[in-house]
Amino acid sequence: MAAVSQKIHEHDVVRLQRQFGHWPEGRQGTVVSEKGRWKMIEIADDQGAALDFLSVTEQDLELVWSPRSA
Repeated sequence: MAAVSQKIHEHDVVRLQRQFGHWPEGRQGTVVSEKGRWKMIEIADDQGAALDFLSVTEQDLELVWSPRSA
């Protein structure tokens, strides 16, 4: 079994690659927790108030920004 390297980590900003509930494809959020390939994504408003939390697999996310690359 091959080891898979994770590219998305806690505190990364990500973009949804498909619709989740009423959140459309392209909506951005922040990874607040991770458990292997599963990521807990916080969707927030313009002031930073949490609107929703989604449990999403890494394959359904696109990395937008990472503090490790800043």
